[in-house]
Amino acid sequence: MHTSTILRSEHFQYRCLDGGALAPADFDALWPEYHALDRLGIVSGPFESGLRHTGLAGLAWTTAFYDVMRATHPDGFFNYPQHYLFYMVDEGTAVENEVSGGAMKAWSHLDVWPDCKRVASPGSVTNLVERLFNFEINRVLWPCSLTASGEDGTLPEYVKHMLHTRLKDVYIYGSDSPTLEIRAAEPATRLTREAAEYAGLGAAPIEAAFETHERIGVGEFLNDYLGSAFEKA
Repeated sequence: MHTSTILRSEHFQYRCLDGGALAPADFDALWPEYHALDRLGIVSGPFESGLRHTGLAGLAWTTAFYDVMRATHPDGFFNYPQHYLFYMVDEGTAVENEVSGGAMKAWSHLDVWPDCKRVASPGSVTNLVERLFNFEINRVLWPCSLTASGEDGTLPEYVKHMLHTRLKDVYIYGSDSPTLEIRAAEPATRLTREAAEYAGLGAAPIEAAFETHERIGVGEFLNDYLGSAFEKA
């Protein structure tokens, strides 16, 4: 919860695609119908990819959550946003051998806490999707290179239909066709640099000053990225 004392909404600037170019926008334009109870799922496979590409987006959402907390609990509060990390590990490998304590601390530093909000997923994209479903995630940050292509669909069709109803937004990171950009002031970029250092990445691999993401339709996400995860009707 330490970011609640460090970050404010004015530390972030946004641009979104308008007429073929990125134009200034506000938080609500990029993340419409935001609610403090939104459940954000940051999907990372391998583990460090989320740190490299989603730190500022996660902090922007976290700051929006704490703005609500400050407004509704003026006498003080202790709470964390419903933000979850879902990361892939090799099938049959102990999680503690896959991910260092420093890497876990990195996500705590970005207020993805407590430990139960950092969820290992063994082996397949299908398992990741099952966790998004079970944790009732309604907004997703997803890596562009990760699809269920080639997997034998084992998830019931109702999972797909329920995800289509639940999901408000899907944002693809690492995309060559970004539709939005987040720029941040020093308090936020310092937090992402420190998180990278905790994880042993160093600050250099992180594009600390800004991030880009592609917002895509929920149907496109379920069909093009996850289609092979579901049983055929």
